[in-house]
Amino acid sequence: MSLLRLPFTRWAIFCVIILALLFTDHLGVLTFFILGAGFSIVERYLTRKRFDKKTGNQFIDYGWIGLWLLTSILIFIVVFH
Repeated sequence: MSLLRLPFTRWAIFCVIILALLFTDHLGVLTFFILGAGFSIVERYLTRKRFDKKTGNQFIDYGWIGLWLLTSILIFIVVFH
């Protein structure tokens, strides 16, 4: 349970799911919208409940930004290539 309190872990799981669906050709616009909206709702709820845990480590606290950028770049490369 303590690993899920880290935003990096939740974002890593989300990005792996998106990439797995992308590379198996199951990621459509509707699927991406549903997953993105669901994840956004969950993150908003967890923010209101102050669920996140700060570790003081820059990579763990803000590393999810890199995961998001890498996943976005891979999606654009695969979709538009």
